Amino acid sequence: ENGPARKRPCQRVAAAADGGSPDAPLAFASCESHRLRSAGGLDYKLLVSLPLSYHQGAVNSEKGEAYPVIYVLDAEPYLFPLVTVAARTTHFFTRTRWHPDFIVVGVVADLEERFREPSTNDESCGARPRLDVYRLWDALRPTRARDYLPTAAESPWGVPGAESLLAVSGHASTFVDFLGSGLIPFVDERYRTLQSQRVLIGKSFGGSGVAHAMLDIKYARLFSHFILGS
Repeated sequence: ENGPARKRPCQRVAAAADGGSPDAPLAFASCESHRLRSAGGLDYKLLVSLPLSYHQGAVNSEKGEAYPVIYVLDAEPYLFPLVTVAARTTHFFTRTRWHPDFIVVGVVADLEERFREPSTNDESCGARPRLDVYRLWDALRPTRARDYLPTAAESPWGVPGAESLLAVSGHASTFVDFLGSGLIPFVDERYRTLQSQRVLIGKSFGGSGVAHAMLDIKYARLFSHFILGS
């Protein structure tokens, strides 16, 4: 038909929970993201995957069912997508006795704005600058040493020329305090969580963070299960 050309509608794969622009990478389009700042001024990104039954339960009953929560350290680049895919693949658990639906929450240092580059997409769609994920993932290495190692240490697998970790590592206690006093209350307030069933999972440096939380006198009681991977 005649008249001014119609603009192509914007396509957003995964919009932030606050209605902002999409954030990548997320495991599914239904995932939500939040930004949190710790008491010490450190920024973190939360990735939340809800089971399909979550919203159905809210419709079918006034209060809705509460769900166990798996907290995933080292959420990006791949542990949050890995755990989320396993959680949402029904047949993965068919041979086990423990098969609840659960909420998956990933946490990672929020450095994205440092690594956004001009986008070649149609700016009329409100596209944000492209995210250089490779440089971002490299930059996450010091934050992992900072948050997950209990004492200052150098990584035995650091690539030649990589930034030393001695000056930044060793603040696991501060991070565990953020988990217990900031992140978990935030999640419990916004989602229907089963507070008696919380799982903390991490691998490599993240496994060290899980071990530190497991031994923490104040916050270990917040979790019912701990999963450590090498």
